[in-house]
Amino acid sequence: METVISKDGSRIAYDRYGAGPPVILIGGALGYRKFNKVEELAKLLAERCTVINYDRRGRGDSTEVKPFALEREIEDIQALIEAAGGSASLWGWSSGGALALRAAGALVRVERLAVYEVPFMVTPQAKRPTPDYGERLDEFVAAGDRSGAAKHFLRNSMGIPAPFVALMPLLPMWKGLKATAHTLPYDNGLDELGA
Repeated sequence: METVISKDGSRIAYDRYGAGPPVILIGGALGYRKFNKVEELAKLLAERCTVINYDRRGRGDSTEVKPFALEREIEDIQALIEAAGGSASLWGWSSGGALALRAAGALVRVERLAVYEVPFMVTPQAKRPTPDYGERLDEFVAAGDRSGAAKHFLRNSMGIPAPFVALMPLLPMWKGLKATAHTLPYDNGLDELGA
């Protein structure tokens, strides 16, 4: 594990793999750098690239200076780009893809951009997230109920059927999902095209 210090003093933890043109992986909601699929991707890309796989602020081994703002996450990416040599490509998954798009629009030294499953809502009739999603999410987080926040996200934002969400705490991955649930409000709103 390596770290960089972001502009506001937050310590951003990352793993570096491989050699070649740098690419920074940006995980989505409930994600962290040791999440199996993202780590697997990092190792595959390392055959041709220098891969920076990081914990977004407040997740995993990264710290955060409050209050949260989207600009702070972009500054974190800038610090990682500097650690990678001054320019890098970005790859983002889900809300991490929305963050990658926002960062690419704000930063000069983004070479290439790839996003996967970005959660932009382009259909006015979309049923997810539910109209009260953000308000209820904030209530769970304010109460320190990470399990409730994670379940609320899975059910009312992602649309996973209630019986499956009820069983998820029995899965080994639940501990990691619950550990990052307090950061779910950071991802809420990244999917708004005008934001």
